[in-house]
Amino acid sequence: MADEIIPKEALAYLKAKGIKPGFDHRDIWRQEHNAAFTVAKMLELDILADVQEALTVALEEGQTFQQFAESLKPYLVKRGWWGEQIMEDPLTKEQKTVQLGSDAPFKNHLPHQHAHRPCCWSVGAH
Repeated sequence: MADEIIPKEALAYLKAKGIKPGFDHRDIWRQEHNAAFTVAKMLELDILADVQEALTVALEEGQTFQQFAESLKPYLVKRGWWGEQIMEDPLTKEQKTVQLGSDAPFKNHLPHQHAHRPCCWSVGAH
């Protein structure tokens, strides 16, 4: 089913990415995005890897964003990665109130919007 929706090159690109945690979206800079999957504020490597895997499966199965979000939310809630929380910014050591688990970060990573544009999954993109 995924072959009809998402080019296999785009899926291979996502699968080949490593993971890189970052507190702020600017922590992963420019070309680093070509090789690293990240979600802002997601500092736990195991959660980040699980989200990347869930995204890959969702794309392979042709899930909509809504289906993906609904299946991922219970996992994130269980892991304590949902809602408003206090986190320390690793760079400034400041305590900040942050929103975890909203739909916004995941929409930026879901390649449904970008998968048909080779510029977004070819080496050297961004």
